[in-house]
Amino acid sequence: MKKRYSALCAVIALLMTACETLDGGNLIGPAGGFVFYDKGAYANGWRYLECTPENAGTGAWTEALQICLDYSLSGYDDWRMPDIDELEALLNSDHGSAVFKNGVYWSSTTDSVFSESAWGFQKGASPQHDNNTDSSESGQSRRVYNRLDKYLVWPVRQF
Repeated sequence: MKKRYSALCAVIALLMTACETLDGGNLIGPAGGFVFYDKGAYANGWRYLECTPENAGTGAWTEALQICLDYSLSGYDDWRMPDIDELEALLNSDHGSAVFKNGVYWSSTTDSVFSESAWGFQKGASPQHDNNTDSSESGQSRRVYNRLDKYLVWPVRQF
């Protein structure tokens, strides 16, 4: 029992050195972004995903990729565009639900059928996108968008 308790304390100490908790219970990562995903154990050099405190701009898909690659916060420049599953996890997190404004957000996931398309995630209902969606009752959906369209981008990083 004592060994198990010591191991748990070591894990908690490690987490506390990498993250801080702000008022409201949001976990803040080393770069100052919000931690929205914990895969449960370190694997492939990381365990957590943090997002930037706010969206980083708007652009066509290739512009959005570059916005993420150029992003820097608190000395960290290893930001990237989330894939569609990560973006959905972010949007459905407590932080994402509170901070995301209605609109479409780009993901790095490309469409396997049409090379000029990529996946995005829409927060809020939009009557113009009734077809080809995987909608939830809350008005959120993931779907394929033309890469030339300009949508919001929200960088993430692993640590």
